[in-house]
Amino acid sequence: METSVTIFFELNDEKAFRQAACDRARADDLGEEEARSYLDAEETTIGACAIMLFDPGMSPPGCSIVDSSAG
Repeated sequence: METSVTIFFELNDEKAFRQAACDRARADDLGEEEARSYLDAEETTIGACAIMLFDPGMSPPGCSIVDSSAG
């Protein structure tokens, strides 16, 4: 069975959000260059930061995340 989840959030502090995505990428050992790309608005969208934070790659027990997207 597949189901979908939609998350709406209000971005209150872009710098803090980008830093959190950068920190997550570092924790996932994605490499320093990729991690730092989350800090640069010209290189990485807020949507990409959201995916890094809300779909970090580990699925909850009993399911598998099939895909994620952000606009």
